[in-house]
Amino acid sequence: MAMRQFKAESKKLLDLMINSIYTNREIFLRELISNASDACDKRYFKSLTDTSVGITKDDLKIHIQPDKDSRTLTITDNGIGMTKEELEKNLGTIARSGSLDFKTENQSDNIDIIGQFGVGFYSAFMVAKKVTVISRAQGADTAWKWESTGVEGYTLTEADKEDVGTEIILVLKDDTDTDKYSEYLEDYELANLVKKYSDYIRFPITMYREKSRQKPKPEDAGDDYKPEYETYTELETLNSMVPIWKRPKNEVKDEDYNEFYKNKFMDYTDPLRVITSRTEGTATYTALLFVPDRNNPHEYHPRIGVQHDYIYRALNDWEKAAFNRLYDQYYYHRHNDFWGQQAMKKLPQLTQSTRMLVCGEDLGMIPDCVAWVMNDLRILSLEIQRMPKDPKQEFGHPDWYPYRSVCTISTHDMSTLRGWWEEDFKQTQRYYNTILGHYGAAPATATPELCEEVVRSHLHSNSILCILSLQDWMSMDGKWRNPNVQEERINIPANPRYYWRWRMHLTLEQLMKAESLNEKIRSMIESTGR
Repeated sequence: MAMRQFKAESKKLLDLMINSIYTNREIFLRELISNASDACDKRYFKSLTDTSVGITKDDLKIHIQPDKDSRTLTITDNGIGMTKEELEKNLGTIARSGSLDFKTENQSDNIDIIGQFGVGFYSAFMVAKKVTVISRAQGADTAWKWESTGVEGYTLTEADKEDVGTEIILVLKDDTDTDKYSEYLEDYELANLVKKYSDYIRFPITMYREKSRQKPKPEDAGDDYKPEYETYTELETLNSMVPIWKRPKNEVKDEDYNEFYKNKFMDYTDPLRVITSRTEGTATYTALLFVPDRNNPHEYHPRIGVQHDYIYRALNDWEKAAFNRLYDQYYYHRHNDFWGQQAMKKLPQLTQSTRMLVCGEDLGMIPDCVAWVMNDLRILSLEIQRMPKDPKQEFGHPDWYPYRSVCTISTHDMSTLRGWWEEDFKQTQRYYNTILGHYGAAPATATPELCEEVVRSHLHSNSILCILSLQDWMSMDGKWRNPNVQEERINIPANPRYYWRWRMHLTLEQLMKAESLNEKIRSMIESTGR
């Protein structure tokens, strides 16, 4: 089959578009879903005037199917489809938009065409080394396959496809030291991207997801019965389809409004009031207004982390300094005496009611009083190397930890040692050179030898207790650690829709038989005096 060349400005344009127009590669899924939604809109619009289409709006859908074995991600829709000529016209020419043409030809309030430019489809090449499009147009007897590996061009051949619609198959690029394309094969990552970018697409976006549930308790189970769990696959609709502000007020519960407000605006309290408004006339709009502060409706609260926002960067130096003073006073000093008094009133009752050692999670944004309150009450601090107490230090060092503390490598709300190692290569490199004291380039992954070195340094720390996760213990042995580092993570607190589903990849019986690992742990504990 002959290779066809793109009709736009050459290989440089495609290369420029992939590497410059979109700096955030995860939006490729948004672009492909938007195109699929456009196709569904076109078919629905056609069905309103052509009864032979034989489809209703409820029949239209978009489906996502990841396949880890073949490293493919498939996005399928049963929209209008494309003929050979349309594939050539819309995909063979960069910056050609069939959606824009359709919008121009059909002026209607009932048609919501998202794609207004022809470049979005090509964002797929940011994550894929080959893209295949198989499409059968409404009313056509033949399907066609468009296939390309990028700047070299594309092929267009006849294909087999029974149903009307389009199927886009991405063969993902191979993972590198810095880029993990395989993350786009994880169902939770795909679900998060749909919720983030495509939640209000008005056609259902579905995907089969693996879930866990407890097995029914056998009738003859004894008192020592332990619950058993099983995994199952379920087709799940990932998007809500109708924006909450467009739904009739009598169909939305107060808790839905409150949850939407807290998720979108990163607040922990319910809004004081929710006001909905719909105005029709020359201009029609729907508004949803939240009144956030219950006690001081005329005051504004500085948002956590706003210094990383473009709004803050737009301030001049004097304005930034003034804002920083307000920010620090509000979060760290404003209620310091109050917190200290309340702590000394309530915490002694807890610490004196038990003979156990009490540990406090004194990380992140905390009032100044926390340190002296914990010291006075003999509460152990929590020490994590990648979250040092000194803001001038990038990493803590186990040798610096106070005796009255618990040290660990990671917690349930953080990535494990292996996961952290692969998150930011530049940071890993600095850790490798400055903390571990090695020369040269850091390895792309945390080898068992490196993991053992980190674990051993924590066992040698000054902390009275060293408590490590099972994942970090097992990271020292290439045979027994989890082959998939992404599965080691327990929770992502920044994602309100993430749910705890970690399961150890080994059974306890297997772990007990892991003699090399167990002997290594036993020897390390004994040699460090733990």
